[in-house]
Amino acid sequence: HSRFALPALSFVMMWLAIPFALYLGRGGIAVSLAGSVGIGLAYLIVFAAAVGLGDIGRLEPWVAAWLANGIFAVSAGVLMLRTTT
Repeated sequence: HSRFALPALSFVMMWLAIPFALYLGRGGIAVSLAGSVGIGLAYLIVFAAAVGLGDIGRLEPWVAAWLANGIFAVSAGVLMLRTTT
């Protein structure tokens, strides 16, 4: 399942990046860049934790592989809805 979940990361990150690109806010580019790097690291941590739980049998393998993508896809959707253009 991880073979398919990791390539889907590209699309999830793209949808997460759009609100940051549209809203530069008070901090400007530096704050947007730091937020993007933080979200990327958070994804990697959640993905590694979920796959680890899948490896020891605490989560079903398909849930472990897709959990991070699901969480961050929902977050991207919320950010897209809240971003004003």
